[in-house]
Amino acid sequence: MNVFEKTVKIKDLGFQVSISKVFSVSTETMWEFLLSEKGIAVWLGTMSIDDFEIQKPFTTDEGIEGKLTVFIPNCHLRLKWKPKHWEKLSTIELRVTNRKGRASVVFHQTGFFEIEKQEEMRTYWKSIILKMNDELIA
Repeated sequence: MNVFEKTVKIKDLGFQVSISKVFSVSTETMWEFLLSEKGIAVWLGTMSIDDFEIQKPFTTDEGIEGKLTVFIPNCHLRLKWKPKHWEKLSTIELRVTNRKGRASVVFHQTGFFEIEKQEEMRTYWKSIILKMNDELIA
């Protein structure tokens, strides 16, 4: 399975971790999955879909806190995000683009300055991509 990873340091923004994969589904199918209760549970955590609204703070059953700040249908979304063991929020951007009829999914995360967290986040988002793949082919 081809999962692409990239980490860069951005002045004033700390590290950016990017994890991406092209899935054998359409972008429409991918968006439907990502915004379903099942899909949100895979990539964000267990929560009511009613709590995933623009500018509404949420906490998942796993203790992940956040707030959806940007939502452009069939393009991308951005949220403030932090796992329960972090002190500060970071920014997650989730993009879905069309790659020859298949959905390319990219998670970008910025806003953390500790070098140790870059490996933690690369591993975390890679595991999310793999879970998404498993759910989509099930």
